[in-house]
Amino acid sequence: MAEAWSRHFEYGGSAYLLIVDYFSKYPEVCLLPGKSASAVISHFRTVFARHGLPEILVADNMPFNSSEMRKFAAACGFTINTSSPEHAASNGQSERMIGTVKQFMQKANEDSRDPHLALLAYRNTPVAGMPYSPAQLLMSRKLRDNLPTTESLLKPRVAEHSYDRLRERQGNAKAYFDRGTKKLSKLDRGDTVTIKSGRTWTPATVTAVRISPRSNMATTASGRVYRRNRKWLHKSSEPPPLTLMQVTIILTNSMSNTVHHRRI
Repeated sequence: MAEAWSRHFEYGGSAYLLIVDYFSKYPEVCLLPGKSASAVISHFRTVFARHGLPEILVADNMPFNSSEMRKFAAACGFTINTSSPEHAASNGQSERMIGTVKQFMQKANEDSRDPHLALLAYRNTPVAGMPYSPAQLLMSRKLRDNLPTTESLLKPRVAEHSYDRLRERQGNAKAYFDRGTKKLSKLDRGDTVTIKSGRTWTPATVTAVRISPRSNMATTASGRVYRRNRKWLHKSSEPPPLTLMQVTIILTNSMSNTVHHRRI
């Protein structure tokens, strides 16, 4: 796993951890006893012992951005890139995979089938636009399931030219996604922006740029710091918003001048 994507999700009243290998789209789904960093790390240890350590882990903020998780990542020698709040699309692969996993879990539940067999079937299903399945891309072999097969099909075989094919596929997907988008202007520290917070847009000042791919920091007049994807930071021609300290100083000076004027 040179790069892995991870998220936790809920289904049927239970919490699950999803880990997806970026290259092969091979998913691991783990039942979580809770959403704490220690619970997630416990499953990470098992999955990484099975498939190897990633170089980069793309994940949500919590608990993946906690000090405990960062310490674990440092000890294992990989980097955690967390997605920007308000922008789940930055962890799009795991978002799509969660939808897929929930679908086959629901179908298995409706048919009274073992969801683990449904997961096995998915791992054996060719990736869209590819002749190879996630299992073949990751392990160079087809996994034996409960469907009739021949011994020859279960023998290991290198998925030839798979990397180039996947790169081409991803490039085509990106081009399709980008066709209706426009390139956003570069942000610099000190720029005035409006920032999306929930359903509202608030004036703020950019305080750090590109702390991770397409992620920036901005501070509002109240002093609250937000991390947002560039998409949710709209450049503004308005002057920077006054901070609470600046407003206090202005009011203090105004009151002082008023008192001085009355004395005169």
